[in-house]
Amino acid sequence: MFGKFRKKKEAPKEEPAPIESPIEEVESVASLDNPETKEETKEEIKEETKQEELASIESNESKKTKPGKSPSFKKDSVGRNNIEDAMRANNEAVWAKENKKLEEALSGYNKAVDIYPNYALAYYNRAILYCEEEKWEEAIDDYSRSIQIFPQAECYNNRGNLYQSQERFEEALGDYDLALKLFPNYSEAYYNRAQLYSCQKQWEEALRDFNRAIDLNPRMVNGYYNMACVYSLQSQVSEALECLEKALKYGYSNMDRIRSDEDFYILHRDPAFEELLEMWQDELST
Repeated sequence: MFGKFRKKKEAPKEEPAPIESPIEEVESVASLDNPETKEETKEEIKEETKQEELASIESNESKKTKPGKSPSFKKDSVGRNNIEDAMRANNEAVWAKENKKLEEALSGYNKAVDIYPNYALAYYNRAILYCEEEKWEEAIDDYSRSIQIFPQAECYNNRGNLYQSQERFEEALGDYDLALKLFPNYSEAYYNRAQLYSCQKQWEEALRDFNRAIDLNPRMVNGYYNMACVYSLQSQVSEALECLEKALKYGYSNMDRIRSDEDFYILHRDPAFEELLEMWQDELST
């Protein structure tokens, strides 16, 4: 099986993302409401928050958070000025990370949570930074803290990826299930759960989730490639070739990797396999 996790909010790459990059990520920038904004009921706030969060995931846009309306903030006695300072520190950290100033980014996220310990967004962003630095336990702790303040599908999915990379499969499965409960159309969570099932040789469950991920994202290169692997491992040659062709159609181009992938051992004996690769090799070279 090639590649464990699909990185979110990126264009399709030449090959699926490797297990060493088990994160799908986006930093989020906070903003304040106009002080004159009228007060809303708790029900309106809750519903608006839910819709905004789901829309931000589905549209691949950075989330904007608003005190009193946003999951990034938990109501307590912290004053408005403190919240403004915390958001400013978070936003400056996002900018620093985008400009490869990782120490400055970490300092900013630390400052944000020091000022406002219930700032879920800052914990989420700091977890992403920790992942880039391969500080897996610190990342898990920050995702957990963010979830404790306000559960989000992205946090569960990302933490599940970390658990899966550590072979903590039961915990990973639980997180994917919770991510999909919060956001049933979350294609990356289906993909990642399919990879988990594949690791455990639960082929039927893996194919079900790969199919669901592809239904939601028909151009998911990794999904087609890994479905081809699953079919090949079950000696379902025609289905494997069909999925492999779709992976090539949507951008996969590493022919050497395909030829060396042990999951395709059964395909190596079929002339149609080499014919397919030769056809797409010609397509890629034109």
